[in-house]
Amino acid sequence: MEGETVARLKDLKAGHQDSCPSRFNRAYTSWRVVPFRYRAAPAQGTPVTLATLVSDHYGGASRATADHLERFYFTRELGGTRWERWEIASGNPRSSAAEIAEIAAGFAGTGRCSAAEPPGGGATLVLVDCREWTGIEPPADPAGDRPDFFIDAIRARPNAPAFFAPPAGQR
Repeated sequence: MEGETVARLKDLKAGHQDSCPSRFNRAYTSWRVVPFRYRAAPAQGTPVTLATLVSDHYGGASRATADHLERFYFTRELGGTRWERWEIASGNPRSSAAEIAEIAAGFAGTGRCSAAEPPGGGATLVLVDCREWTGIEPPADPAGDRPDFFIDAIRARPNAPAFFAPPAGQR
């Protein structure tokens, strides 16, 4: 499964359309479903590969003219799992090529995220920031957790919203 579109961001239904800079008008966006290997932190089990919806949101109307990209990862099992920020290596109006190279090198040294495939089809982009929100842990039962284990965890929290309360006959 994959697709693409050019999002027209200035077409607001309410608010201050006239104050939205024209450079924000169009953003090339593509998406695809791919297997992605999520790392696991110490004591969080082994890495796992999950079918992942990857969405690339470019800062421009096409891959060729974009000066940056935000990439988002979503899985059925874990929801939103990762975010990345990529910048054009040759520089942009906000940062020179040398500044971007320094930021990318600094980020690479953090080890905050596992490796990612660079975006293709346009100018060279470098990874300058990333966040992973995976909490991969082995299930308590070797056969796997019950499908509703997460609801029990939410219900056990102090001040859990009332809409998570069990039905009247199951209390």
